[in-house]
Amino acid sequence: MQTFDKNLLPSYDLIIVGTPVFYYDTPANVSQWLETIPSLLGTPVAAFVSFGGPEGNQHNASCHILKLLADKGGVPVGRDAFRNIATYPTPRWDSANQISGKHLPNAATFDQVRRFTADTLERITRNETIPVSYELALREGLRVLPLVWLNKKAISKHTVDAEKCIGCETCVKKCPAKAINPFKQTVDREKVSGLLWLSQ
Repeated sequence: MQTFDKNLLPSYDLIIVGTPVFYYDTPANVSQWLETIPSLLGTPVAAFVSFGGPEGNQHNASCHILKLLADKGGVPVGRDAFRNIATYPTPRWDSANQISGKHLPNAATFDQVRRFTADTLERITRNETIPVSYELALREGLRVLPLVWLNKKAISKHTVDAEKCIGCETCVKKCPAKAINPFKQTVDREKVSGLLWLSQ
């Protein structure tokens, strides 16, 4: 999104938008970007989310993306959710959900992605669409809480894992807050905090 010219979207034959679930929903910056894209004029569209824990409201988050695309004239043909990381480390890094996802993504994750892609393309060839149907979920109601503020209270420090860092600086290039210094293994908490408050 940071580097793509959204005015090119109507020239594509298929548009698939994916994002991590962020506080039980589509991230605000993704929603805002999708609200400003041009008309898609009947282009097939699909959506997916990635998530860590099993109860992240991922169905509704992916439907939110699909609805925003449909509101612009896109034709919904695919939707899915992929658990590809360990759960968010609250309250502890050694919780059962955190441990159960440490091996992710794995071969099964990539198989699911391939099935999602194949199923989406198959629906296009059959001129089939899918409904944008939200589920009644407890996590949907949690979105009204000051989740970013609560998160900042629960986690007081962000760092770079020096043992896993390979020094490629991709994190530096991709971080919208420009808050990561992999050489010092630090994350500027104030920059990240400001960005998160703005995105709410």
